[in-house]
Amino acid sequence: MPIRGIYPAALLALLISSLTYADDSEETLGTLLNSYSVSDQRAAFGKIATSPQNYVPLIRHRLVSLAGKPVQTTSRSIDRLFYLAAFLKDKSLAPPMEALLKNPDFIPYYCLYACPIIFALTVYGTSDLWTPPEEMVKARSKNSTYYDLYEGMRRAREISLDPTPWEERTRGPGVDGPLAELAGKSEKELIELAGPDSMELGERYPALLLLSYYVSSSENLNSFYWLALQEGDNGASFEPRCSLYDTIYRAEKARRMGR
Repeated sequence: MPIRGIYPAALLALLISSLTYADDSEETLGTLLNSYSVSDQRAAFGKIATSPQNYVPLIRHRLVSLAGKPVQTTSRSIDRLFYLAAFLKDKSLAPPMEALLKNPDFIPYYCLYACPIIFALTVYGTSDLWTPPEEMVKARSKNSTYYDLYEGMRRAREISLDPTPWEERTRGPGVDGPLAELAGKSEKELIELAGPDSMELGERYPALLLLSYYVSSSENLNSFYWLALQEGDNGASFEPRCSLYDTIYRAEKARRMGR
């Protein structure tokens, strides 16, 4: 016969352990979204990548809260929230993102070009995790946001996994020189050059371009999402971001194909 008080004590210990773990998960997510320390963010991303499902409820809660009261400004932490949603690829995260996409008080203030939320829903739409509602289908010819989403999904589905020689996509003297210098680098070396630890900021965009030309497997998919979470200055044209999106679309397609 069990001694009275043993079971309640065990349950209390389990409850305390669960609460501590929940607090740790919340802290980890907050670090990745808001910290200015690259090393702290890297450690946080490693924890999330190891136990992704533990963070789905936290991210869903943040997305639902954002959908309920959209901010009217750009935010690096909001960008990262969408990138994490795309990384996790959980069906429950699609509805609040869809609600945000439909909200006229959010998109015009958040972004007009190369939007992280459109990127995330593109990943979901091409991974059979979400289907755009009929109203988006009907309105895409008149709604630039919906049009961009459908174009993104079309591009992600049709993107080729065949490597493209950089010479076939010349960008001009300011970029072609670095492309030629980096063309012999391995995929992992290009990831390093495109990342936050790179000492050569002028090589980040050429490195991203080459990745968008060459990636043909999902081997480094996690690293590409890390680059998204750590993206640098995109300039007025957002070309570095567009190149990174193409890189991830290629890797995601390879993942779906089992490569």
